[in-house]
Amino acid sequence: MFPRLPGWARAPQGRRVIVGVSATLFVLAGIGAGYVSLRFPREGLIQRDVLLEGRPVGGLTREAARLVVEEETTRALAKEVRLAAHGQEWSFTCRQLGASPQLEEVLGRAYRVGRTGSWFERARMAVAPHPQPRDLRTRYVFDEGALTAILKQLKDQVRTPCQDAYAELRDGVIRVEPGKWGESLDVDNSRQKVMESIANPREAGKVDLVLKSEKPGISYEDLKHLDCVLVEYATTYNSSKVNRTHNLRVAGSFLDKVLLRAGVTFSYNDIVGPRLECKGYRPAAIFANGDVVDDIGGGVCQVASTMYNVALLAGLKIVQRRPHSRPVDYCPPGRDATVYFGQTDLRFRNNTALPLYFRTSVGSGRVRVMALGNRSQRVQVELTPVDREVIPYKVVELEDRSLSAGQRVEDESGRDGLRLGYRRLIKQGGETVVEELISRDYFKPQDRIVRVGVGAEPPGKVEPPAAAKADPQKASPRPSGTAPSVRPQSPRIEDLAGQ
Repeated sequence: MFPRLPGWARAPQGRRVIVGVSATLFVLAGIGAGYVSLRFPREGLIQRDVLLEGRPVGGLTREAARLVVEEETTRALAKEVRLAAHGQEWSFTCRQLGASPQLEEVLGRAYRVGRTGSWFERARMAVAPHPQPRDLRTRYVFDEGALTAILKQLKDQVRTPCQDAYAELRDGVIRVEPGKWGESLDVDNSRQKVMESIANPREAGKVDLVLKSEKPGISYEDLKHLDCVLVEYATTYNSSKVNRTHNLRVAGSFLDKVLLRAGVTFSYNDIVGPRLECKGYRPAAIFANGDVVDDIGGGVCQVASTMYNVALLAGLKIVQRRPHSRPVDYCPPGRDATVYFGQTDLRFRNNTALPLYFRTSVGSGRVRVMALGNRSQRVQVELTPVDREVIPYKVVELEDRSLSAGQRVEDESGRDGLRLGYRRLIKQGGETVVEELISRDYFKPQDRIVRVGVGAEPPGKVEPPAAAKADPQKASPRPSGTAPSVRPQSPRIEDLAGQ
């Protein structure tokens, strides 16, 4: 049952009071609801008390607010940011650094003010006597590729290169100079720091770039054991051949101050790299398929041959070596090494317990290589040529009707061939530790080519060799018998060392 009303409420006058109060409350509620509704954002307009980049946009349409924010972000993107490192500064605008405003995102946030949340939450905000203005800031995204490109441009300017430790022979004593650490630009962390610093371009200013330390490739610890010259070998060259001499210096520069750690294999081609004009090499004579032609980098085999002899005399393990197709004039037959990038390499392994350090110099007509090491690495090496056989060249006579009968013209001079091997004996402490056949080489003889006149024309009318007709060949032996020259079928290119 319902509770019984008091007596005054049951009276007619009391009922009228209740009805009046209820009506008044209803009217007030309606007025309040209407007032609140009026305070809600109108359709298509941004809520009152909303700011974009510090400028009021309340009551504006989305498109009108866009003009405001575009003006402000254009000004912000033009602001300069100073990137700093090592006391240097470089200025860029935020736009150059790849910043780009998210206009649609901030306009969407502005339009949603007063339109999200429950009705009561929105009503409370709408009727607040002193609402706190909402100042919305534009968020920026970054073109990381553009920013990375700028940082990479600065990388060389920022870098303080490290310096390797090195050893040199002074007054008969090996002295080791310690290396120095360097610094370089940490591109990834610098990029992140720049993006964080200019997330609000209005507040951007100076950004200190992130640097990282660079450790020297060769440290004092790597060289401190050096106390002697284990091996020194030199070859001579003709300094009047300017291009070839220049190539020797370029190749030699790559082989100076080279550290070969224990157990590591030395590769001439890996260290010297391709012989290209952009690396400073010039055309000079090489052997190519038995002929002498000019090619970029001619002469570098002499440096390889000098290094090969150092490896032989230091007792190092020879992994790969190939001789020239003919003897060269700067080292004994069988002691040379040809190299051609991408085809033929010189490789040997440091089979000692400690690192070796090579110093190479080119000058005064000598290519000189020293292997520095520790006395404990020192061995005694004997190199003995074995199975030496000289192969006489043959004389090939070609009949030539353009020459008078009995007239002889030499097109190519002959050259003896050679077979020989080298045996290496390695001793340490007076005891033989290795005895091996280190190489077995063959240098093919070069036939002597002579054109013999069989015509009736008067002498003196001699055609150049290129115009000679290949009539049937007649063999005329050096002591007896002849044979036609046989050219190699597969192409072979090698440096002409010293020719």
